[in-house]
Amino acid sequence: MFGFTSARPNPTHNTTLFISEGDSWIGFYAGWSALKQAHKFNKVIMGVRNEDNEYVRELHKLGAEIQRYDPINDANRLKDLLKGTDSLLLIPVHDEHKMVEASENILRAAEHNNVGRVMLWSHVGVEHHGGNVAAVAGTKPVRPTHEWMKVLECFAKLEKSVRDSKIKNDVIFRLGFISQAFFALSNVMQNRGLFPLTSKDGKMAPVNAKDVGQAGAVLLADPNLFDKHNKQTLILTGPKAYTGPELTNIVNKTLNARIEFEEVPLDSMHEILEKGADADKTEIAITMAGFQLLHEKKLDIVSNDLHKVLGRNPADIDTFFRENADSFRPRSVAGYAVRDAAARQ
Repeated sequence: MFGFTSARPNPTHNTTLFISEGDSWIGFYAGWSALKQAHKFNKVIMGVRNEDNEYVRELHKLGAEIQRYDPINDANRLKDLLKGTDSLLLIPVHDEHKMVEASENILRAAEHNNVGRVMLWSHVGVEHHGGNVAAVAGTKPVRPTHEWMKVLECFAKLEKSVRDSKIKNDVIFRLGFISQAFFALSNVMQNRGLFPLTSKDGKMAPVNAKDVGQAGAVLLADPNLFDKHNKQTLILTGPKAYTGPELTNIVNKTLNARIEFEEVPLDSMHEILEKGADADKTEIAITMAGFQLLHEKKLDIVSNDLHKVLGRNPADIDTFFRENADSFRPRSVAGYAVRDAAARQ
């Protein structure tokens, strides 16, 4: 089966939107947000590689048209899928070896079909770790010190590909650390009473994927608003930056818990994610890149760009933990002084 459709309400805008990587969790939030504004789109098409996926099933229920694709090996099908598409939301393809190649195949298919607008979701940190691509933009390149940092080079290459493409209208979102990435730590927090992060003093301003998705949907649903931000790179963060101990205090206050903060080495954090994250290797690499930026104290970024798009402040981190309390609240009072989460998880 190559795809399936679902009944949807009559749209008020004649806009067809294609979103890549709908079977990833970040792609899910992109699709979920667009479908919550379904009346503004004629059609929302989700490109997926795995139809037997809880994210895909939920998007189908919400009214998405699900289309299986192979952005690595089947460029001709990509051209067929993007026929009649007005806008492309390019979530980079989650392939640890061919992210750039596969994502550029989608971009070329959009060019072939004269798609009018493209939005790329990139990541903060490309200005520090984008390699030679970042150097072109006047930033001193930093070679990756860990394998997972290569993902930032991929994002930097894709940013350049989008800006150099034949598609005249583009917006790039550079995402800060996504709040939903904390789900990968829920096992440690629930069973060990520990909130592990890679720096005690470094700050981060976690941004909720729901806000990122809504901002994308708002721009893509309104050509005039998109044009207002054309060729811009928007930095999407939460409203305030916190240190690890400050985040832990927020968690404890929100959950009425006694979780302890613990600073852990990068390699230990990587081990925690590999054991506890329901994610593919690319998602783990992106999360680890964020944790390394935190370790390097390069995540202390607070931007007003989300407010400019949404017309309101983005949700703060306490909202995320309050909405997902059952995923983080400790199951017992034992184990609150764990010192080596990776070894004992």
